[in-house]
Amino acid sequence: VVDEGAGHPLLATLYEGKQRFMTALERTIPEPQVGLGEGLLLGVKQALGAEYEAIFRATGLMHIVVLSGYNVMLVVTFVLYGLSFLLPLRARLVVGLGAIASFALLVGLSATVVRASIMAALLLLARTFGRTYAIVRALLLAAVIMLLINPYLLIYDVGFQLSFLATLGLIMLAPAVEERLFRVPSTFGMREFLTATLVTQFFVSPLLLYQIGQFSLVSVIVNVLVLPMVPVAMLLTFITGVVGMVSLVLAAPIAQLAYWSLSYIIFISQFFAALPLAAVVVPPFPVTVMVGAYV
Repeated sequence: VVDEGAGHPLLATLYEGKQRFMTALERTIPEPQVGLGEGLLLGVKQALGAEYEAIFRATGLMHIVVLSGYNVMLVVTFVLYGLSFLLPLRARLVVGLGAIASFALLVGLSATVVRASIMAALLLLARTFGRTYAIVRALLLAAVIMLLINPYLLIYDVGFQLSFLATLGLIMLAPAVEERLFRVPSTFGMREFLTATLVTQFFVSPLLLYQIGQFSLVSVIVNVLVLPMVPVAMLLTFITGVVGMVSLVLAAPIAQLAYWSLSYIIFISQFFAALPLAAVVVPPFPVTVMVGAYV
């Protein structure tokens, strides 16, 4: 090390706060639960370890650990809900945009996070100025902005490709699919989660098989069982970290609740990953096959 302290002061503050937050979590929640909590909140995938990363891939749950748009929107919704009690509408816009940008910087500017952050910012702008939020235009505008900055994303970033295909699928197909799943109970959002999982799997499968070559046969049921617990686990982990930065003793009871919620997610993923043929590996195939599948 030849020098230090020469970085941007805003980023330095964010990363120091992130490190303190993670230290508080690691002192109150044991492994592997704390690794999952850090993945859910901060996208720290390596905190999981190779064994659990393989389990989450086999069960189609990797998207919750690498910060999908779902995680980002949960954080944004929580921030805006909290601000609604404290600030008037216009002030909420400024603070909300700052919070979205800060969170994106904090967790790393992956394509998925940037896409979700741009769309969340556009939604906030639309609500503040009383305009209609045209979600397809918001998705396309996010893509244009990102590709103007880095055109290579379109060809070389699998996260960018999967994120936009999954979001497009939710926009185009989810309402029609949900109508046909009227027999599925809506308790705990089961119908909504089943719809989202089916639609995103349908839209990303050809690309996923082409780029990664692994397909989970249990992902639909695993996602339906796990996704309702994700907001609970994220909120409890967040509160544990914040309180733990002040007092580890006060954080202990909340950490226990966070531990149980994270343990549930790990148990479900382990159970289904251990099933025969939980995931299948597909041999490499040419890009024309993938294009043909979408056609």
